[in-house]
Amino acid sequence: MITKSLNNFVRKNFKNININYIDVGSSLPLNKLAIFFKDQFNFIFFEPQYKEFLILNNYLKKIFKSFKVYNSAVSNKKKVNLYLYDRYKLSSVHKLDHKYKDIYRKIKLEKIKKLKAMKLHQVIKKNKSNDVFFLKIDTQGHSLPVIKSINTQIKNVSCLVVEAEKVPMYKNSFNVSEIDLFLRKNDFLELGRINDYRWSKNFKNKKFRFLGKEFSHSEDRIYIKNIFTTKINKYDLKLIILMYVVFDYLDFADFILKKFNKTLGKQFILSAKKEIYIKLNENEKFIRNNLDLFYKKRISLSHLMQVIDKFSEHFSKKYVF
Repeated sequence: MITKSLNNFVRKNFKNININYIDVGSSLPLNKLAIFFKDQFNFIFFEPQYKEFLILNNYLKKIFKSFKVYNSAVSNKKKVNLYLYDRYKLSSVHKLDHKYKDIYRKIKLEKIKKLKAMKLHQVIKKNKSNDVFFLKIDTQGHSLPVIKSINTQIKNVSCLVVEAEKVPMYKNSFNVSEIDLFLRKNDFLELGRINDYRWSKNFKNKKFRFLGKEFSHSEDRIYIKNIFTTKINKYDLKLIILMYVVFDYLDFADFILKKFNKTLGKQFILSAKKEIYIKLNENEKFIRNNLDLFYKKRISLSHLMQVIDKFSEHFSKKYVF
């Protein structure tokens, strides 16, 4: 959950920091994190589909304070093919693999467009030490080439959220292990999973979903600069801690505050600890409310178990991403 006090926390503790939020594959609806900080972050969006680009641009003009939006694909290649499907969220520079049609269900290829592609190192430029970068990538199987397009500028990225496919739904796409290996070689640490996209063949049968597990085909993972192996300045550390709190990694946030207490300063540490305990209280309230619903027989035991099993993921889906 993104608490209201987080806005005040950012205003108070990040006023001398330029937070750059880069979103690759950013058609509407935008995630709640971007909307929540729309007045406080600098945004750079990439949307290769021209129709979706126009809709996005018009929307951003109305409510966002500082942004740029590019009608461009992103890759480490100069040109890519864009496969446009009738379900536009599945459009990609990779073609869907017919062998996995049972996962993506009925879908039709409408057209193929050849596009020039930008490289992210063109926009990730650290002009001052107080420039920090958060990167979010959702490119349907093309995440690794997008990351590689950062080149040496990857040292300037503090945090990134990557959608990674566990099932090769797209031909010649890049999977979780390839992305993880590349980022580890570049001194990133996987903090954890924030979303697990599941799919059920028995969607109408709650017994299968509530008392068992669904098939997991992709997930959103969050990575941070490896604080154990690299030297990180206080601006990057502050952004990392903010993302810990946003995505509910509260124990690790508290650990980092203690480890880098001299670097971060007393005022920031006190403010961050306050946000941690606000979130802990909100999380406890959420669990207690669901327990009360169960005791009053307003939800079933199986539903309660699903809520508890997917607790942190529920928060990410409903309140953040």
